[in-house]
Amino acid sequence: MKKYWILTAAAVLLSAVFLFLPAIADQFVTRVVLTKAASISDATDVLVNGVVEQQVQTEVYPEIPLVVNEVLVEVGDEISAGQPLATVDLNATKKALLSLLKATDIIPEEYLDAFSDIRVDENVLSAVIPETITAPASGVLLSSSLTPGGLVTTASAAAVVGKGNILRVKLTVPEESIAEVSAGDLVVFKTEATGTKRYGAIVTQVSPSAEQTVSGTSQQTVVYVYATVGTDIDGLRPGYTVTASIKNAEEQKKTVLVVPYEAVLQDDEGQEYVYIYENNRAVRRNIVTGEEYETGVAVSYGLNGDEMIVQDASQITRDGAVIAWKEGA
Repeated sequence: MKKYWILTAAAVLLSAVFLFLPAIADQFVTRVVLTKAASISDATDVLVNGVVEQQVQTEVYPEIPLVVNEVLVEVGDEISAGQPLATVDLNATKKALLSLLKATDIIPEEYLDAFSDIRVDENVLSAVIPETITAPASGVLLSSSLTPGGLVTTASAAAVVGKGNILRVKLTVPEESIAEVSAGDLVVFKTEATGTKRYGAIVTQVSPSAEQTVSGTSQQTVVYVYATVGTDIDGLRPGYTVTASIKNAEEQKKTVLVVPYEAVLQDDEGQEYVYIYENNRAVRRNIVTGEEYETGVAVSYGLNGDEMIVQDASQITRDGAVIAWKEGA
């Protein structure tokens, strides 16, 4: 009888142990959320401003300074190669050239004799000064500085003729950022005229020289970068100003591993570390961190990206602690 009671008591005890085993285990096992380091692009976009242009365009420069008599075309007109854009005021041009001769060597050497005498023969004068300013190519007149009575010089384009419907953006890149830009880079831009719509373009040309620009009272050295706009040009017009970001093609391929901020701890000696999941235990792994991001901190040494990491390292009280994986919130 005594033996029977002993067996019964043992069975009850074992049943109780199994019944309360999960609760007992919970006192010794920490349940944690595990995560993996996220791989994100380490590229930094170059933010710039620019303007939309016709991809194929020809600038009209006079061979000598000329005074306009009558303007024959308007911006937006379709024009043909050789078509007159404006007539030239011969007498006004003659006076302007004689005035310029006194102060500068702007007139080509072969024309100097023709203008040495103010009473030069009209036939000679007409041979030197063209009667009209003509278009060098067919297309659309994109811009023009031609005005009746206005002087056009060899220093700036009198007009710009564009051909076709291919557009490009001319971007102004500060000299300190130009090393990050190269042909083939992606450009994402938008304009005030088209609201939040974004357009894409590919960098096709980086100017070989820099230029000085003035904004207010400050001067800046910039390099012009040209990017061909993709097939979606709906709403775009030459002359629209743009804000753009240039994404370096090579930099976009570079990635870094980023872990949540709460996954990283630091010991008394300043060594940073995380806890990784190995055989149901939290094992310390020393790391070196780098750039900080909105979602976490980059790990430059110590992880390969395949490890499962304890998302909140403050839950772990010691290296090698037994842990169980629970679903994240």
